[in-house]
Amino acid sequence: LRKVRILNGAHTAMVAKYLPQGFETVQDVMRDAEARDWVRGLIVEEAIPCITHRVEDAGVFAFQTLDRLANPFFDHRLKDIAMGHDAKVEIRLKSTFEEYVKLYGTEPKRISEAIAASADVSV
Repeated sequence: LRKVRILNGAHTAMVAKYLPQGFETVQDVMRDAEARDWVRGLIVEEAIPCITHRVEDAGVFAFQTLDRLANPFFDHRLKDIAMGHDAKVEIRLKSTFEEYVKLYGTEPKRISEAIAASADVSV
């Protein structure tokens, strides 16, 4: 659950939001201050609150994930992550979206943006 909602969810959200904007790799996203802050906010403010009561060390895993995403030697192409995008959005983002709404009575801003932007992803 931690991996799917935090690491995989962040990857899928990056594809949705930043691939259509011309970013090519995870590192491109993480080198851009505004994009990096967006990803960090999605993980810390939206994904973690949905699972912290269900799994151990969600916060620790999240910060390890942010370090991993920022690793300059890990050249992960957004187009590669985009394979099977529609199914990934369902599993990795919509499940977190629905749980967030159930727990907090409001929509998570960044996950909502990523889901909406998913329509613009073509592989």
